[in-house]
Amino acid sequence: MKSRNWLIAALLIFAVVGTIWWKWPQEQVTSTQKGANQGKAAVTHADCREEEQAETGYCAPNFTLTSLDGKKVELYQNHGKPTFLNFWASWCEPCKREMPMLQKAYQKYKGQVNFLMVNATAFDDEKKMRDYVKQNGFNFPILLDPYRPKYVTTTQTHYGVLGFPMTFIVDAKGKIMYKHPGEMNQEVLDDIMQKLTN
Repeated sequence: MKSRNWLIAALLIFAVVGTIWWKWPQEQVTSTQKGANQGKAAVTHADCREEEQAETGYCAPNFTLTSLDGKKVELYQNHGKPTFLNFWASWCEPCKREMPMLQKAYQKYKGQVNFLMVNATAFDDEKKMRDYVKQNGFNFPILLDPYRPKYVTTTQTHYGVLGFPMTFIVDAKGKIMYKHPGEMNQEVLDDIMQKLTN
C-alpha cells in the first residue's frame, strides 16, 4: 500500500514538473515578442541623420517652437507619421485663401498626418494673427516663430522662406518628400494627402 502511494506521488510530481517545463519556454518567447512589439510601437521620433537642408531629398531642419497654447512642439517628435509643414502669415492673402482648405484636410487626416502651421511671427502682428485664427475657428496646431537672438528665425534662417505660403511635406523619417512654394489648390492638396495616407 505504501509503495503504491509513493508511486502515485511520484507520478504527480513528474506531471507538474513536465507541465512547467513545457509551458515555460513558450511564455518566455511570448513575453519577448510582446516586449519587441511594444518597443516598435514606442518609436515616436524621426531619425534622419543625413545633411539637413530645406530641399526635397534632404533631412528637414529640425526645430522646436511654441504653439498658440504654450506647448513646445518639435518637428521630429512626429509619432511615426508624416508631417504637413506650412509657413504662413495673417497678412498674406494667398495664405488666407488656402487656410479653410487646410483646416478641412486637418479634420479629415489628422489621425494619419501631422499638421504644423508655422506662423512667421517675426514678420507678422501676433495679436492680429490670433484674432484671425479665433474668428475663423481654425484648430490645427499653429506654431509661433518670433525673432530669436541675432534675428534668427526657423522660417527664414533654417527654411529660407522669403514668400508665403510655403509648404514642405516631411516623411516619418524626417526627410523632405515635396516642397510647394505659393498657394496650394484643392487638386494638389488632395494628391498630397492621398500619397501620404495610402
